[in-house]
Amino acid sequence: MSDKFSLYLAALPDDTRRALATGIAPAHMAYRLSADLTLLRGHIGSDSRGGLMVLSYTPSELLDGSVAALCKELTAECRIRGYEGILLDFEGPARHTLARLASDLDTVCARDGLSLIVGEHYMEATQHAAVLLSSGLVSGSLRRKLEEYTRRCGAPRVALEIERMSQNIALPAPQGRGSAMTRTELSELLFDKRPAVFFSHELCAHYFTYKDGGITHFVLYDDSQSVIRKLRLAHMLGLKCAVMLYSEVSDMLNELREFSP
Repeated sequence: MSDKFSLYLAALPDDTRRALATGIAPAHMAYRLSADLTLLRGHIGSDSRGGLMVLSYTPSELLDGSVAALCKELTAECRIRGYEGILLDFEGPARHTLARLASDLDTVCARDGLSLIVGEHYMEATQHAAVLLSSGLVSGSLRRKLEEYTRRCGAPRVALEIERMSQNIALPAPQGRGSAMTRTELSELLFDKRPAVFFSHELCAHYFTYKDGGITHFVLYDDSQSVIRKLRLAHMLGLKCAVMLYSEVSDMLNELREFSP
């Protein structure tokens, strides 16, 4: 694969050793912000090196804290552990303090040769960071969404989050989404209904329909083939990287090894 496209496997500390054994670059989900902008570290083994630092935040009211001091601590952690950069995994709408952090980190990381990846809500706060777009669409076109952002930002400033789809949507669905299914529930439904399964090129996912009690259900799901097609699309469009959650793709890692170094 082209060296401009990287694949990362995001894992919690308990899964890190198994994730590292895959040969896919790790994204370490061991870092979290407290309400006063203190950096909290989970259990991090000595072998947790390389790849990305994933920094999360549980939504609550932020207290005052030093963004400058936090930026310094984050980049120092990257140097110590050989991380290539930082992924800001901040949920919900942008918050002022976190937007300031994204903006300051954007400058510092660009200066220090580190990558920075942010969610869509924080894209406007940065000039160099890559924006992380979810692959989990239930309508529209994944290709068109990625192409729209590559036109707006440039392909090197776009990253793809592989969100493994497993949605059971009772129609009509005004809210768009339905109920998430576990892998076991999906397997049991496929076995029970034995439906004709189709592939949506727009959503880049498999789907089928069935009726239950007079209600039509639309089931949209991913397997290794659809995930690989999403990764190939991202690579073809020149995106910076893709990030997958270890717990979501642990059953298909052998098939994904073509994207490892």
